[in-house]
Amino acid sequence: MGILRISLIVILVFSVAGCAAIKGGDSSELEEEEGYAPTTLAVTAKLRFHDLPVPRGFKLIQNKSFVFQTEGTRVALLKYSGRSKLQDLVEFYKEQMLFYNWELLNVVEYGKSVLNFERAGQSCIITIEPRGMKKIIIISVAPKAKGSIETQAQK
Repeated sequence: MGILRISLIVILVFSVAGCAAIKGGDSSELEEEEGYAPTTLAVTAKLRFHDLPVPRGFKLIQNKSFVFQTEGTRVALLKYSGRSKLQDLVEFYKEQMLFYNWELLNVVEYGKSVLNFERAGQSCIITIEPRGMKKIIIISVAPKAKGSIETQAQK
């Protein structure tokens, strides 16, 4: 009788814990309009570049990404796929890129979101595209052009 009672208690504890962990599917845009609080995204521990953060849970799409790197130059197009809300991802990059000394130049939103960043000698464009239930993050990083507006203004 004691083993049965302990078994029932263990099953009950796991059932309650399991129910508490289950969320009711992917939130709709209607929930966002009704004041849905954004979730906080964390940076994944596995980064391709130490200064280009990627939200935890997003996976690199290897066959659609490339990297060229030498001692003083790097050019990359990195594509990641995962699930999150578009606005949460935009906020993630606005906050996280600052920690890596990237300066936000502008954000363009038109169904997808494009964030433009720069820092000494480099530019980075992050595009976030809805793709069904998933989001695709495209990170493009390259050297700044020598004939950039900033360089021409200094002459």
